[in-house]
Amino acid sequence: NLNGVKLYKAKLAGADLSNADLTRAVLNSADLGAAQGLAEEQLESAIGDGDTVLPQEMSRPKSWL
Repeated sequence: NLNGVKLYKAKLAGADLSNADLTRAVLNSADLGAAQGLAEEQLESAIGDGDTVLPQEMSRPKSWL
């Protein structure tokens, strides 16, 4: 459960985020580019910005700056 956790500038390469609750998790400037098991729904419930690195196959949520 990562609900509300501040992961500002975190390097999450190789992290398995399958089924992780990212509700209100702060992902500003975090590197999720090589994270595993990440779903669009998880990103929609999190807080990120234009500097958050996402896996190539994922789209940045419109609610992010």
